[in-house]
Amino acid sequence: MLLAKPRPSGGTNQMETDMIELVIAACLATGECKESRLIYDARDVSLMTCMIAGQPQVVRWQQEHPAWQIKRWHCGVARQHGEIL
Repeated sequence: MLLAKPRPSGGTNQMETDMIELVIAACLATGECKESRLIYDARDVSLMTCMIAGQPQVVRWQQEHPAWQIKRWHCGVARQHGEIL
């Protein structure tokens, strides 16, 4: 389980770039799709931790959003991925 708290947004300092994100791409049966991003402080959560502990987080997200079907998910450095999945 990822226990790190999300970092507050705001500012453009170096600390803001040191964040890890868990990106969940999901779609409704109607075809509408969206990305959900969970952001974690890189001082508390590494990419490896995100990949290992991310699966239970994805399951929790699915349980909280039963109408959405998860298509894929990944971990990465926040703001590194500019394209839509």
